[in-house]
Amino acid sequence: MSKKHTINIKEGSYWIRLMPLIVFILLTLISAFSIFSLHVSYSDKRDKETRHFLSGLARSAAGLVDADLHNQIRSQDQMDTDIYQSAVKPLINFHQSFDFIKYLYTMIDKDGQPFYILDTASDTKLLNERDLELSNVMEPYVAEDEDFKDWLDTVASGNVYLDDEPYKDEYGTFLSASAPFYTSDGQYAGFVGIDISIETLSDIDREYKTKLIKVVGLNVTVILIITLLIWLLKNKASSYHQQLKDMSFTDPLTGAMNRRGAKQEFDRELDRLHRYKQFFCFITIDIDNFKGINDTLGHKVGDQVLVAVIQAAKSSVRTIDIVARIGGDEFLLLLSESHLEQSIVVSERIMHRVKQYTMDKLGIKNGIGLSIGGVMVDENDDWDSLYLKADAALYEAKHSGKGRVVIHGE
Repeated sequence: MSKKHTINIKEGSYWIRLMPLIVFILLTLISAFSIFSLHVSYSDKRDKETRHFLSGLARSAAGLVDADLHNQIRSQDQMDTDIYQSAVKPLINFHQSFDFIKYLYTMIDKDGQPFYILDTASDTKLLNERDLELSNVMEPYVAEDEDFKDWLDTVASGNVYLDDEPYKDEYGTFLSASAPFYTSDGQYAGFVGIDISIETLSDIDREYKTKLIKVVGLNVTVILIITLLIWLLKNKASSYHQQLKDMSFTDPLTGAMNRRGAKQEFDRELDRLHRYKQFFCFITIDIDNFKGINDTLGHKVGDQVLVAVIQAAKSSVRTIDIVARIGGDEFLLLLSESHLEQSIVVSERIMHRVKQYTMDKLGIKNGIGLSIGGVMVDENDDWDSLYLKADAALYEAKHSGKGRVVIHGE
């Protein structure tokens, strides 16, 4: 018995000595398993967020395109003209703001074949710094898979098209997104394409895996540090995502809401009307002879006039009202809890301030005139019906001498 008991003590002592090693191994395994699970979760989430981020990026770029100007570009001979440079300049600025964008361009759909129109590679600095290949106006897009139907149908229906998998061509391997843009009268005019080089994502993955291997040999404290870092990175990514979201709802030239932002606010106003009977006015504003301003005074002055209209409108309405630029020289006002007389007074105030500002500050003889058309919103109205009614009122204002306000009453 004594011998057997002694053996058991030795065996117990053996396991006690091994306990630190066992605990270390267990902690290491737990740490490795936790980090591996984190890695898998991170990879899945990164893929989803990358696609969501790329979609928002494409929408933001599409919002920068002046579709009315874009429709005038259909020849390679126009690439050195002012009209091409004016159209592509906002996209070049956008491209330069993001190092990870490889290509940024616009396309049109002609009989089921995509053709290039604008390409930021036309900027010499971008062309050289990012080793780009320039696509010419009306150069057809060619790929091994010639069936573009799903791609073109998706963007034509107003949605963002995202590649299911990265695609490879002679210029590299890319993850791509396409987003539609529209003319000032709401007509589909083409789409923006953004390509992110897959090597950029691969570099991120390699860096992450290297850090992961180093972390596996550490204890549970490292897991807490990683959790904290991920939490900080997540907050930063959320903040960055919010910035992109804000960009997608904002006109970059004037700082006012764009059509997308105005549509969202309109839905909220319409909901308040249905709930609380708080009627509001839907008003469209158009600059008289704006093309002539651009042609005679230049696009720089034209841009200043666009900004002046927004400033005049914002200074003439309340903080609860909405001011937006929804097209080239087309603007929208949503006057909350407003009646016919109030809407007419506000509209005339804006007309006066724009004319006075453009005379005094921009030196334009006789100032710039506006034509304004609007309608009081009814419970049975929606965005499309109101846009048609306001457009009819605007047409009436323009064809009765311009520089007029026509708002159809309750």
